[in-house]
Amino acid sequence: MRLGDILVNDGLITPEQLDKSMAIQKDHPNLPIGQILCQLGYLAKDDLNTTLHYYKKRLKIGDILVNSRLIDKRMLDHALTVSQRDKIPVGKALVNLRYVQEEQLCRAIAEQYDLSYLSLKGRTFSHDMSRFLNLRWPGLVRQPEG
Repeated sequence: MRLGDILVNDGLITPEQLDKSMAIQKDHPNLPIGQILCQLGYLAKDDLNTTLHYYKKRLKIGDILVNSRLIDKRMLDHALTVSQRDKIPVGKALVNLRYVQEEQLCRAIAEQYDLSYLSLKGRTFSHDMSRFLNLRWPGLVRQPEG
């Protein structure tokens, strides 16, 4: 069952709201229907996330990367094998194998959870911000104290 049909069946949106959202999606095919429904105010973000989780409708990270043509199926299969063998997340395996860069993986994760992505690469941060950020990530630089 498709997400829109699930949302209608569960009484979270009306059929008319789904039709309007699908019409918008025709002009913006890269926007997920759930994101459109939320942007129109028809669906709460929490309800979308709960539904995606409950019905296992959230795309897997590997599928997002394949759909984006950043990797192919063979690369994904190899990364899945490495992931299972080394007991690490598939995203980490993809980065370790140099199939994707860290930033590409981060962008895909943001897409997976319908989040905006903002690169922090090259930005500087005050010492006070260090408790909110993992400054060991590549590209992040701490401003000198004082």
